[in-house]
Amino acid sequence: MKNLYLRILSGIVYIALIVGATYCGMPAIFLAVICFLGVICLKEFLLITTLKNKSFYYLILGFLLVATHLFYQNVRYFVYAFLSITLITQCLLILSLYQKEDVPKRFVTHKPLLSIFYLTGGLLFISLLPFSANPEIFSPKILFNCFILIWVNDSLAFAFGKYLGKHKLFERVSPKKTIEGFIGGLISCVLTGYYFLPCHDIPISKTQWVVIAFIVGISGTLGDLVQSKFKRIAGVKDSGTIMPGHGGIYDRLDSILFVCPFVFIYIIFIQYYVS
Repeated sequence: MKNLYLRILSGIVYIALIVGATYCGMPAIFLAVICFLGVICLKEFLLITTLKNKSFYYLILGFLLVATHLFYQNVRYFVYAFLSITLITQCLLILSLYQKEDVPKRFVTHKPLLSIFYLTGGLLFISLLPFSANPEIFSPKILFNCFILIWVNDSLAFAFGKYLGKHKLFERVSPKKTIEGFIGGLISCVLTGYYFLPCHDIPISKTQWVVIAFIVGISGTLGDLVQSKFKRIAGVKDSGTIMPGHGGIYDRLDSILFVCPFVFIYIIFIQYYVS
C-alpha cells in the first residue's frame, strides 16, 4: 500500500510540474523546468549507455538556451538544420528496432552524437513547441495537448493490450506491447484529438489536430520502444528511481522526446503550405 501511495504522489508531483511549467505564462520558468528535467533525463541516459562525460550536462543547458534565443530572434535556419539532423537520428533509431543486433555499431561508437541529436534534440523541440505556431506568442496548450495525447495513448494501449492483446508488437524489444493495444491506443488518441483538443486560441483546425494525434500515437509508441531497447541492452527495468513506482524522468519523457520534433515539423508544414 505504501508503494501505491508513493506511486500516486510521484505521479501527481510530475504532472503538477508539467502543468505548472506550461501554464505559468512565463517562458523563462518553462525553459528552466525543461532544462531541469533535461539534465536528469540526460544523466539517466548516460548511465544506461555507460557514457561518463559530465560535459553534456553543461552542453544541454547551453544549447537549449542558445537555440531558443536564436529561434526567438527569427534565426530559424539553425533550428531547422538541427531539426533535420534530429529527425534523421530518430529514423535511424527506428530502423534499429528491426535489426537483430542490439544496436547498430555506428550508435555504439558515437554515443556523444547520439546524446546530442536524440536527447538534446528532443528536449530542444519540447522547449520550442509552444512557439511553433507563432515565435512571438507562448502557446503552452500545443505542448500540453501533446502530453494529453501521449497519456491517453499509453493508458488505452495498456488497457486494450491487457484485455484484448494476442499478437506481439515488438516482442524482442518490449514483450508486453501488443498490436491490439497499439491500435486501440492510436484510435483513442485520434478520437481525443478530434473531440477534445481543438481550441480557438491555437491556429490549428480539428483536422490538423487529428493528424497531430496520429503523429503522436505512432511516434510516441516508437519513442517508448527505442527507450525499451536501450534499457534491454543495459539490462535494467527503469532508467532511474527518482519517481517511485514510475522509474526515472527518462522513463516519463521517452515518448515526448520522439513526439515533439515530428509535431514541430508538421506545424511548420501547416504554416508554409496549408495556411
